[in-house]
Amino acid sequence: MDYYRCENPDCGFVAEEEPDVCPRCGGTFFAALTEDEMTASDWVSMGNQAVDEKRETDALACYQRAAALNDPLGLTNLGWCLEAGVGVPADPKQAVMLYAQAAEQEYMPALTNLGYCYTYGIGVETDYDKALKCFQKGAEQGFPRAQFLLAEAYRRGSGVEPDEAEAAKWYQSAAWLGYPGAQTELGRCLEFGTGVEEDLEQAVKWYSAAAEQGSAPGMCCLGFMYESGRGVEQSWETAVEWYRKAADKGYPRALCNLAWCYEHGQGVKRDFAEAVRLYRAAAEHRRIGNQDLIGAVDLEYRRIGRTGIDQELYTALYMEMGRGGSHA
Repeated sequence: MDYYRCENPDCGFVAEEEPDVCPRCGGTFFAALTEDEMTASDWVSMGNQAVDEKRETDALACYQRAAALNDPLGLTNLGWCLEAGVGVPADPKQAVMLYAQAAEQEYMPALTNLGYCYTYGIGVETDYDKALKCFQKGAEQGFPRAQFLLAEAYRRGSGVEPDEAEAAKWYQSAAWLGYPGAQTELGRCLEFGTGVEEDLEQAVKWYSAAAEQGSAPGMCCLGFMYESGRGVEQSWETAVEWYRKAADKGYPRALCNLAWCYEHGQGVKRDFAEAVRLYRAAAEHRRIGNQDLIGAVDLEYRRIGRTGIDQELYTALYMEMGRGGSHA
């Protein structure tokens, strides 16, 4: 069987049938390859395309071919399939073995995945110390997800003493490298003066950066800044715009906030039916973990947040609520 690789060296697109135009770069020249001439990168490229097209079994087969060549990305992506049950019944223990095999080649994404498994007991016993070592090594190598997860470890005190300043430092490092979850968390640090000096305008900047990358938590936090006029000129209309964008992604807190806006006619025409629909959607989207706090916390926020009563309690609740869904 022949395969076709785009001849643009910066592209790497591979297909089983020769297209007229490369869908990735627009090129029109393709090199025919036999199966034996396919590289690990070619198999990974085809696997990624299969994932995008929701052909899970094909993706699994491609990653298996790359992994058989001991390619670290192929091993990692195959591990992801086994962890998440993509194209095959989930097998977290086997996923951990594949992550470890790729990590031995100094592949930081695999090492970070391994640390994540140690943090949450996925395929292995929970071991915060081992997780921390994985994140520290990845962070020092400049891998943004490792930096973000290291910041989370310092914030929570997982395998290390809690240290808000150290958490903020690593959030900032990952944020500068464009990691949306870190951009949102850095925004929260700046909004509430956690580990850094409070700076509302900078908080808005980082929420905006996350929102522009499609981060629902970032969108929702940015919406709240416009709702409350913190670091920006107050605008219910702009708040609703960002809440709606986050709600469209199924983010429960944004669904609750948008529902409240419809309930009270702030930034939109009052519509009780739409408010009820959104509240129900928020309930349906709740997940196990901190997301379960969202409904209760939003109700508490609505009760105390706009009356000037117990603002310290509101801040604590808002910070805890904001943690839900921030792990990209």
